[in-house]
Amino acid sequence: MANAGQLELHNGTLNLSNGGTSTATNGLIGAGTLNINGGELMVSAANTSLTAKTNIADKATVTLNNSNGLGNGAILITGTLNLDAANGTLANALSGSGQTQLSRQAAITLSADNSGYSGQFDIAAASSLQADGAKALGSSSIANLGTLTLNATDTTNSWNLSNTINGADHRSMAAITPTSY
Repeated sequence: MANAGQLELHNGTLNLSNGGTSTATNGLIGAGTLNINGGELMVSAANTSLTAKTNIADKATVTLNNSNGLGNGAILITGTLNLDAANGTLANALSGSGQTQLSRQAAITLSADNSGYSGQFDIAAASSLQADGAKALGSSSIANLGTLTLNATDTTNSWNLSNTINGADHRSMAAITPTSY
């Protein structure tokens, strides 16, 4: 798929077996299901009108240069979600056991309930990930070579950090307030 215009899903299903590109702002819109079954889909602009569920299959990759690249629908990751130089809030609910990579100075805040995500967040050097609450990380593991910030936005419930965190620079990991890990 090579999309420089606007593609509306109309509550249907779009299956991509060889990935492709989408470069226009709101080039992907509507509800339905977006299946990336193979290859790499590169999305370089925000798609705030996309509410479709996205499924990233094993051996498939979606690369986003914008945190709103897949709109606000749920994302099932069994392959790879690459946030490449993307900045902002990732409001999509993540699930699955695949990889979420932050590369080239990506700066992402997770705000959704990702309790169904058991994959791995890979934070490259000079990239940063902020988790706003315990559910933002799900049961994922974290490979942190950049900056990991844990921000307890819900001060009425304690956050028992049970995620495995590995990396060269634990000094960049901010403490949870109130402290409960």
